[in-house]
Amino acid sequence: MSFNIGLSGLNAAQEEINVTGNNIANASTVGFKKSRTEFGDVFAASVLGGGGNQQGSGVSLQNIAQDFSQGNVSFTGNALDLAINGTGFFVLNGEAGTAYTRSGTFGTDKKGKINGVEARGLGQLLRAGTGNTPAKPGFYLNTAVGNLASSTTNDSFVVVVDGISSSAISLGSISNTDTTAVAASLQTAINANPALLAAGVGVTVEFDTATGGFGIISKTTGRTSSVSLSTINGNAGSIFGFATGARQGRGWLCSSRPTRCFCWPQPPSNRWSFG
Repeated sequence: MSFNIGLSGLNAAQEEINVTGNNIANASTVGFKKSRTEFGDVFAASVLGGGGNQQGSGVSLQNIAQDFSQGNVSFTGNALDLAINGTGFFVLNGEAGTAYTRSGTFGTDKKGKINGVEARGLGQLLRAGTGNTPAKPGFYLNTAVGNLASSTTNDSFVVVVDGISSSAISLGSISNTDTTAVAASLQTAINANPALLAAGVGVTVEFDTATGGFGIISKTTGRTSSVSLSTINGNAGSIFGFATGARQGRGWLCSSRPTRCFCWPQPPSNRWSFG
């Protein structure tokens, strides 16, 4: 019995150390409220009932309570940092329901709207909401396209995707002037290149009717995602508006509207010879 009584005291002391350690760890956490341990005596009991004063059986943790007394208010210079001087909570509405927090650290999302945070627990642990700007894929933006029916077998280019250089991609003989079909065929030719296939990288090719340009977009996102052109032979540059290097734009490659528009009344053919 004496051993168990002493052991209960050690367990209680460990709980108090844990709570104190958590308070210290969150000393700089915005909106954090410290906790305190509350203990109680464990009374002895007998199946025959009590009789007179009895020796206790140790101590146990009864409650971990929070101290909601007013903390320090400091100025940060951020117009969206708020503080409550007195009682009360900030009310946050999210997909999981309503949450309450004393932390007034707010920001704006990519649309410029105030982007709250999702609170967990007792309003102390905070996780950023979905307003973060997602990673975008690397891209190459070309200028307006030229005459899509003028390519020859000597027209080729080399594309660098995520740092991996392809071998020469030949345009072959182009007779299809439908831009959607051109984009699809160009995408197939690039992704079928042995060097890019071996490295496991690829692109998506799109045509922007507003600018008249073809966009070559990497399938990956993040810091290493990029697309550029290192070599252009023949008429590939004038036809597609390609230029060596990489240019930034709206997430893919395109610029001004073409000065000439090439239109054919006949339905687009499927005679492509990309290599």
